[in-house]
Amino acid sequence: MIERMPEALRPLAGELAQALRGELEGAVRALHEGDLEAMKARLHAFKGAAMRFGLTEVWQSAARAEQGAGKMLESALRELGALLDELERETRAEAAGEG
Repeated sequence: MIERMPEALRPLAGELAQALRGELEGAVRALHEGDLEAMKARLHAFKGAAMRFGLTEVWQSAARAEQGAGKMLESALRELGALLDELERETRAEAAGEG
């Protein structure tokens, strides 16, 4: 996933992953509180950040979550979490010189 990011932005991948994790957690929290507008705003911010960093798979998943409802929304949020896990693993590997 990191290899698809613009070279100049790759050093920021760890910070991006951390920021996206915060947005995802905020979106899930808003969903559980019944605040769908806040959830959609968080997912929209998430999607925009992923787009700017060239993470196509991530922003497309965020778009599905932003538009989703019910089980589809839950599935899209789980998918986003899995994609963030992958980004974080790659970021750690890159920082350790394994990437």
